[in-house]
Amino acid sequence: MIISIKNILIGLAVIAAGVALYLNTGGSDGGILSVNQTALLIFNNCKDSSRSGGSGTEECYYKEFISLAEDKGPEFSFKILTALQQLDNSAIGCHLIAHGIGTGSYRKNPENWQELIRNINSSCSYGAPHGVIEEHLSISGQRLTKKFIPQICGLQPRADCNHIVGHLVLVETEADVDKALELCDVFKDDRQNEFCLLGVFMEYQTAINLIVHGYAPESWKNWPARVPELEKMCRSYDGKNAIACWEEIVHAALMKFKNDPEKIFNFCDSAPIAGAAIKCRRHSIGIMATAKNFDLESMKPMCKIKQSVNPGFQADCYIQLVASAMSTLPDFSERAFKFCNGLSGEFAGECSNYVKGAGGYIRG
Repeated sequence: MIISIKNILIGLAVIAAGVALYLNTGGSDGGILSVNQTALLIFNNCKDSSRSGGSGTEECYYKEFISLAEDKGPEFSFKILTALQQLDNSAIGCHLIAHGIGTGSYRKNPENWQELIRNINSSCSYGAPHGVIEEHLSISGQRLTKKFIPQICGLQPRADCNHIVGHLVLVETEADVDKALELCDVFKDDRQNEFCLLGVFMEYQTAINLIVHGYAPESWKNWPARVPELEKMCRSYDGKNAIACWEEIVHAALMKFKNDPEKIFNFCDSAPIAGAAIKCRRHSIGIMATAKNFDLESMKPMCKIKQSVNPGFQADCYIQLVASAMSTLPDFSERAFKFCNGLSGEFAGECSNYVKGAGGYIRG
């Protein structure tokens, strides 16, 4: 194996940053000054990551928060993340960063991994619980058998915990989608089964873990080029599998269409099942909202694009915008009410009613 000097230097820099964090964060509860200083340190460590030959700012944040959570735990780490988001808007879309918090938290307290899954901060689209699950399976070497799969998230899973299980199931089957879908059938509850199916199709279409494990070629990182193949796959399924496939294809399709809402909505409308078209559109709205750092006001116009398949689209679109923001940002409620109140007529009431009742996870 050829050892890259550049990679060694990058690795040493990450280790040094972790040591610096430990020396500068103060007590485990962290005062206000300590939180702000630590956030600024992480920001400065990562802001030039892409230009200096690193793997990108988000990946740098991910590694920094693994080290931080392993030292200080998840509560303090999420305080730092909140402060970091004030410095860098790109950290608002924080699923991967929270994933790092989950990974580090597991390393700090591996024996209580299931308690972590139940109790760790669920913001950032449940990135931290996902990090805990992946790290447990990686460290323990536990195989994903039909007996073990339902035990991961427990009898009363929080939100979409079994979505990440779907990702991991596809890795377990070495990218065999049909075998993975069969494993998902271990979930008799329709909603938990759906989460697992969505995870399988998202992993096949984004291929992040498949590539890391050598089960997919590097060329699969070119998502726009894969859209015709992925669309063909979605059209080969029916029922619940088709709906899940069309919901997740938007990750690749949005890159192909450069986040153009009219193009993605027309693409979704080509789905052979009405329910698949609706799920496809809804999920695309959430992804586009994330790309806009949840500047919902700037996204209002797309909700007025006429939809032949779904005449109630406009009201649904506003709710999906709010839902995507609230599932990522725990303190978004006040801004959500303000957004809803600025809508016209019945749209304002429906949107506000959603915000008032939002307590569960909304996806698609």
